[in-house]
Amino acid sequence: NVPAGQAAVALALGESATRIEAPLIRPGSVVGVALWSNAARAAGTLTVDVTLDGVGTGLQATLDGSHTQSHQATQLAGLDPFTAGQRLGVKLTTAGDWAPITADVTVVVEVDA
Repeated sequence: NVPAGQAAVALALGESATRIEAPLIRPGSVVGVALWSNAARAAGTLTVDVTLDGVGTGLQATLDGSHTQSHQATQLAGLDPFTAGQRLGVKLTTAGDWAPITADVTVVVEVDA
């Protein structure tokens, strides 16, 4: 359940409540992000931002009036490069009027390595 009024909250990986980043095993770059919700957006926005070592890359997917249940974004390889050992994660931001707060989201990040 994604609450309203969140700002850059790190999402947990898989079923872990505490693991928020995954180490990358070889150099490459971030090339895509996809966001799905089990419930359609009714108000506000929900944005996910791909992170490297906890810092947003700017590659985002957003649920809004145009994309109510899923959204994906891609970019050219090399725009957000990483080295082996850096950590990949996702941070979530919701507007104060985000609804429904009962939505569960899934995020997939694609890398080119």
